[in-house]
Amino acid sequence: MNKNVLSLALLALAAAASSAAFAEDSQEETPQEERDYAATLEQMPPRIKAFADHMAELDRRYPDSAQVDPEKFLTEEGEGVALRYCQAIGFDGPCVVEIRDGQEVFVPYVPATAKTAKAGLARWWAWLDPRLFSIGVIPERLNCPSQYPLVQFHHDDEDRRNANGRGGWIGATVSTNNTIWRYCRVDSLRALSYRPLPYFGNQYDYAVLSLGALCPSGARRVIRLQENELWNNQNWNSGGIFPSAQFGNFTMT
Repeated sequence: MNKNVLSLALLALAAAASSAAFAEDSQEETPQEERDYAATLEQMPPRIKAFADHMAELDRRYPDSAQVDPEKFLTEEGEGVALRYCQAIGFDGPCVVEIRDGQEVFVPYVPATAKTAKAGLARWWAWLDPRLFSIGVIPERLNCPSQYPLVQFHHDDEDRRNANGRGGWIGATVSTNNTIWRYCRVDSLRALSYRPLPYFGNQYDYAVLSLGALCPSGARRVIRLQENELWNNQNWNSGGIFPSAQFGNFTMT
């Protein structure tokens, strides 16, 4: 949807060589205050990169999720994965999932609450249990079947010289001057049935959104850094996007 960094740089050079050359009083393509603000931002904050690096290390150590013992993995690796994700999305320590207005949201973990005391020795990262292998699939229409929660990413795309386009089947995805990606979250048990197609050749590859700690067997992880509007960014997400993260831009796995 959006141009990558190199494309934007080339586009800026092209604009500087055209309109600015013929109209000395024309407005700059990007105002100085916005360019100054952009210069203060990191493409991927260290906390996000640390989590991405940890996920890459897990993929190296667990190359085939079909061979993973879920309980052993959650016991040995779960807390580390969950803690790094909590830090990636802005918490200083552990976080847990709460349901607010029908939506899953992450909140700080407070061990002394009556709710957690009632849970006894239950691990705070239990929210990771149903997200071990989960994936997201683009639905035909807005509504997902009742057992598959709706997950959404709203991308506030560039306002100036917006060049969004779309073609072919996009399902419930919304593509205008902004973009809303919509997925139905398929739980870990059903996600295990997703396998590479029994044909050879890149033309038979397909992609799903990772909504779990491990990829389905036979899949490889790809992390996409999606750059969005920097000035007055209006990105939002809903439905629980782990292991993706929002930080002004998005990382999508």
